[in-house]
Amino acid sequence: MKVHIENYRGWDISFDTDKEMFHYVSSDYDTDGKKISYAAAKKFIDDFIKENQTFTPFWVEGVPDSYGRTGKKLKVVGIRKDGRFISENEKGEKDQISDYDIKDYMAINEANGPLWDELKAIDSDAKVLSEKRKTVIAKFTVKTLKEIKSELNL
Repeated sequence: MKVHIENYRGWDISFDTDKEMFHYVSSDYDTDGKKISYAAAKKFIDDFIKENQTFTPFWVEGVPDSYGRTGKKLKVVGIRKDGRFISENEKGEKDQISDYDIKDYMAINEANGPLWDELKAIDSDAKVLSEKRKTVIAKFTVKTLKEIKSELNL
């Protein structure tokens, strides 16, 4: 009798109680096998995926509305066992991209080039307008309600 244990990285692992062996099956790779220990079965699956996985590195950049990542470019060079991406920055330093941060990156698209230029121009204009706003605010004569209250000795 086979008892299903788990689905590990797309492979079904079960325990055959009659033969006292761990059985693993993959419909994606159309292969199966048996091992004496659970750890050996998982190691076989990890090694099999590592040997048969073809991964082509690709570039991503920070989405326009992400804080601190806008326009930041990373090269995705691999995927860990837990599904996280391994990235390499422009300096060649490797790091993982957390599950929280994956929403802050997008595939690089050449059609976005003019939009990035437009966004930079808008950000520049916004900075100038912000400085003008600060200058105008500094010219106000301000007498707060707190000051009025203290003058009235309340």
